[in-house]
Amino acid sequence: MLNNCTLTGNSAYDAGGGAYGGALNNCIVYYNTARSDANYDRSSTLNYCCTTPLPGRGVGNLDLEPQLASAPI
Repeated sequence: MLNNCTLTGNSAYDAGGGAYGGALNNCIVYYNTARSDANYDRSSTLNYCCTTPLPGRGVGNLDLEPQLASAPI
């Protein structure tokens, strides 16, 4: 379980570049890469997080770009 975290600029070979198989609460999960499901995998549950695309599991999420001070390229 991750609470109040920022996960950016991470990568995975297959899926879940930012998070894989976990529960995230109040997190920013953006700018990650993978062949599929770049920011999180489908088994993850996100609540009150900023990510894209909107997850199918969890509540209170938004998919607007977080506009961090220096986003990874």
